[in-house]
Amino acid sequence: MTGYIQLYSGAEVNEQELSDFATDFVSQPGVIRQNGVLGFLAEELSPLNGRKINITTGGKAYVLNDSYAANGTNPKYWLTRFSGAIEELSFAANSSGSTRIDLICIKVDTTVPSANPDNTGVASLVVVQGNPGAGVPATPANHLALWQVTCANGYTQLTNANLTDVRTEAVLYIPDGGVDTTQIADAAVTKDKVDFGSGIWWEEIGRTTLSVAGDTITVDNLPARKYLRVMFSLIPTGGTINARLTFNNDKGGTSYALNRSVDFGSISNATSQAFIQLHASTAANLLFGTFDVLNIQNQEKMVINLTAQSGAAGAGNAPSNMHSINKWANTANQITRIDLDNAGTGDYAIGSEVIVLGHD
Repeated sequence: MTGYIQLYSGAEVNEQELSDFATDFVSQPGVIRQNGVLGFLAEELSPLNGRKINITTGGKAYVLNDSYAANGTNPKYWLTRFSGAIEELSFAANSSGSTRIDLICIKVDTTVPSANPDNTGVASLVVVQGNPGAGVPATPANHLALWQVTCANGYTQLTNANLTDVRTEAVLYIPDGGVDTTQIADAAVTKDKVDFGSGIWWEEIGRTTLSVAGDTITVDNLPARKYLRVMFSLIPTGGTINARLTFNNDKGGTSYALNRSVDFGSISNATSQAFIQLHASTAANLLFGTFDVLNIQNQEKMVINLTAQSGAAGAGNAPSNMHSINKWANTANQITRIDLDNAGTGDYAIGSEVIVLGHD
C-alpha cells in the first residue's frame, strides 16, 4: 500500500482534490456564508419594472451532482462561484386563472464542455417555471433552489412581497462529539437553540443584583413569557425592610388583591391594593421567597407566593413564613417589569437580588 500527500509544498490544488474535499467534508449542499453574509440576495427592482427580480449579490454555493454515486468517479457536489454585476431575471406572464410559483435556481449545465480555463457558462442563475395551481415545483437535477417567486394570476409587477427565501446554507460534516461546549460562544446559545420541551423548562430572562444598598430592586425589559418564576433574597442593612411587589410600574393605584396566611394560620383578604405585600410585617432580618405568575396578556395575572423570614439569629429562634395567592387586575399587558420597593426604615443591602425565569 502506497501513501500519497495531496497538498504539499504549496503546489496548486486541482479539481479532483477540491472535489474530494467537498465529498469528504460537506454534508449539505447550499450557499456558503462569507463574512457573515449569505450570498444570492433577491430584491425587487428600484424603481419597479414589471415582472423582474434582481439577484444583487454573488457568492459561492455547493450544488448536488445528480450523477454522484458512492465510491464512483463523479464528484458529489459542484462548487459554483458568481461575481460581478447585478443579474436581472425576467418571469413569464400568468393568465391561467391560478397562482403560479416559480423558482430562482443555480443551474449546473453538465452538457457544457470544459474547454475554457475558468469553466464559465457551466453555472448560471435560471428561473424554473412552475405550473399554475400546482404549488412549488420540484427542483430539477443539478440545480440549487434559492428563492420562490409567487406569480399571481394577471400580475404585472414583482416586489419583495412576492419573494420567499429558500436558500440553504452549505454545512460541513461534523462527527458526533466533534464539538464540545468550550467551542461554542456564550452569545450563540440563545433560547431558540435550546429544546425547552425535552426537560429544560425554565430560562433565566432577567436578574438584578444590588451593587450598592437601596430601596428598590427593578428587573426591567423582560421578554414576554406565559409563565414566570421569580426568586428573591432581601438582606437588610439595619433597621427594617418591607417589600412591596408591583408589575409594569403600576404603583399607587388599586390594581392588586391578595389572599394570605401567616405561619399556616388564619386566612385574610386584602382588596384594591396599591401593591402585593410579600411578607407578614416589617422585617429586621433576611427574607427569601419565590412566586409563580400566570402571565397571559388578556387575563388577570395570578401570583402564588411563598416567603420565608429567617427570624432572630440562632437555632433557638424559628423562622416564619407567609403563603399568599394574589392577582394583578390587568388584562391589557403581559408583565415585562418587576419592582420590589422597600417601605421599611432600612435599605436592601448589597447582594440583595431578584431573579426572573420564564417559559412559554
